[in-house]
Amino acid sequence: MKLAKNDIFLVTAPKSGTTWFSSILYALMNREAHPPQDTHHPLLNKAPGDLVPLIELLDPSKYDLVCNSSGSSTRIFASHIPLASLPKSITDNATSSNCKVVYVCRDIKDIFVSLFHFLNKGKYLRSPISFEHTFDLYCKGYLGPGPVWDQILGYWKESLENPQKVLFMKYEDMKN
Repeated sequence: MKLAKNDIFLVTAPKSGTTWFSSILYALMNREAHPPQDTHHPLLNKAPGDLVPLIELLDPSKYDLVCNSSGSSTRIFASHIPLASLPKSITDNATSSNCKVVYVCRDIKDIFVSLFHFLNKGKYLRSPISFEHTFDLYCKGYLGPGPVWDQILGYWKESLENPQKVLFMKYEDMKN
């Protein structure tokens, strides 16, 4: 992946408000081109996931085509990738990159309950999965990009060591 100088990565654990925060970040980054009262605001016609692509689902040949910010040198991507799996150029201060990471942490029990209901809605599994089995898989890190507490801890520590690159936010603080 070729990074642009000012790329922004919104990272969350699955079921932690990725859609909601993608909408907020997109609206903030584009507030001059699309003020809230704009009757043709892109968020009224497109899903947040179409405007802020999940990098894991984006064809690598399409990275350079992403243009979702009124600041032409800034792109916004969403991700569920743990810190250890991100390219070091994103968080490394030695590079000329000015990439930023916004990590949104959500209460783990709320993530789990949301994930459980999401999985059992039907189109992802052949048959319903029990609460106990889902919990076991979740605790072992088989659902999502590994154990959620490792992901949260990794980004929290990085935000303490590298606050100019990583902003650590809590879902519950934004909700209130």
